[in-house]
Amino acid sequence: MLLVISFSLDNITSRELGVAVMGLLIVFTALVLISGFIAILPRIMDSLQHVLPPEGDHHHGTATPAGALDDEVVAVAIGVALHARMQNKSTE
Repeated sequence: MLLVISFSLDNITSRELGVAVMGLLIVFTALVLISGFIAILPRIMDSLQHVLPPEGDHHHGTATPAGALDDEVVAVAIGVALHARMQNKSTE
């Protein structure tokens, strides 16, 4: 089955053309404003340098909490005990 699409510029009225042009202008204006804001953002951040707190070292702490290593040791001990118990039951 062949789909035939007929297109004619006669169907476009001045109202639809105005709506299309207005939509294009709105989108273009929004994109210009967004790109302009992104372009001046470094200057804004530089002017706010005295207001914002200084950037510190974010990696000064330990990677794991103090109790996490103890939890890991307990988990390993339980695993070893269960493995030994399973080995003893299989040999009996």
